[in-house]
Amino acid sequence: MLPTGKGMYIWQLWRLEGSTPEVIQYDKIVQVAVDAGITHVYIKAAAGTFLYNVRWGNYPSWGGMILEDYVVKISKKFEAAGIQVIPWHYIFGFRPIDEAKMSVRRVEQLGSEVFVIDAEAQYKDKPQEASEYVAGLLKDMPMGVKIGHTAYRYPVSHPRFPWHEILGICDFVNQQVYWEGAHNPADQLNRSMEQFYDLLDEIDKDIPQHPIGSAYRKGSWQVTEKDLQEFLERGVQLGLPSISLWSWESMRASDNPVGEKLWDLYAAFDWKEPAPPPVFTHAEKVELLWDAHEELHHGK
Repeated sequence: MLPTGKGMYIWQLWRLEGSTPEVIQYDKIVQVAVDAGITHVYIKAAAGTFLYNVRWGNYPSWGGMILEDYVVKISKKFEAAGIQVIPWHYIFGFRPIDEAKMSVRRVEQLGSEVFVIDAEAQYKDKPQEASEYVAGLLKDMPMGVKIGHTAYRYPVSHPRFPWHEILGICDFVNQQVYWEGAHNPADQLNRSMEQFYDLLDEIDKDIPQHPIGSAYRKGSWQVTEKDLQEFLERGVQLGLPSISLWSWESMRASDNPVGEKLWDLYAAFDWKEPAPPPVFTHAEKVELLWDAHEELHHGK
């Protein structure tokens, strides 16, 4: 089942809610998510050909005996609490066939119904490697698993990325609408969605968009409460099935001066489940986004 409602991206479990690489605060993490009304979490489960979010016997080196698989353990607890767990895998393109095997391995270990590919700069100019990776997924992925892609915000800005190969097997897309350095999330969400409508129309795909918003700080730039409220409201206005934020550990970090307020805002936000989406033509989708743009800037 594709995700609905409010989600969170998790990069490093050992940085959440007072955890350490030796002791993960599993129950506290799950309870914080439940209290915030989080419906699904995306957890990094692999990087390249390596497992991720596991405790290695010779930590911090990536090797040796695995003493604890954080993802497997917390997935069981999240799912018992009614929260969907979606593993994501950052891939590099150096050994694409082995990367595909790792993706499948993690899905099988977790019994996942949904899986997300995170392919970025390392896959640029690598259409052959992308084809090998997706062929491996199609060959071995358990039947019925829905596949998504954590994508660049603006595809036209990344023409060297193998969009057709990756998106060709996807059931949804999670574009990274990170408005870093600015404070116009609604505009950037509109622009991102319009570009993906164009791209998906070009490759004859009609799949839903589940964008990811900013919830972190970078240097002197900081997401504001107004930013987050605007992003969430635009998501509801556009009838999106779900929205998520990057990332849990950044948002709730002790050095994030507004992190607690952002989390409280997200927790209090009433995500309205959209009705089944009407069928629009490509031109109608673009027109709807333009109408939203006009309303934002001219009060129409």
